[in-house]
Amino acid sequence: MSSTLTVTNLTSTNLTDGGGKTSTFANVVKGAVKTWICLENTSTTAIVELDSFNVSSTTDVSNNDSQIDMTNAMSNANFCELGTHSGTALDRFISFVHTSKTSSRMFATAYDVTSGDVGVNRKNICAIGDLA
Repeated sequence: MSSTLTVTNLTSTNLTDGGGKTSTFANVVKGAVKTWICLENTSTTAIVELDSFNVSSTTDVSNNDSQIDMTNAMSNANFCELGTHSGTALDRFISFVHTSKTSSRMFATAYDVTSGDVGVNRKNICAIGDLA
């Protein structure tokens, strides 16, 4: 036995925000995270996947350059990638610039502003966009 739920609009009844705020279901779906992963990948260790959603595999491409392949592809390669990392250094950031990005593959590299490419203990990566 299966059920189908058809929704056109979602309306808030939360009294703390005034209630009555409406959004289309399509807008809610479009704004949802479609892929996420929490992984460890340093310059001396292979990738350790701690938890994920819609991730089929990960590859340690090079010094802390993590390839993330999605189970279900996005509609194109123009989706938004977001990321954070753990660590105490404030001069590190996650870069997503990569020529091999596709609708089902993204890359995340942690950089240190002073020394260049560097490993971090943990990366949290997600993708937002339309699934194919």
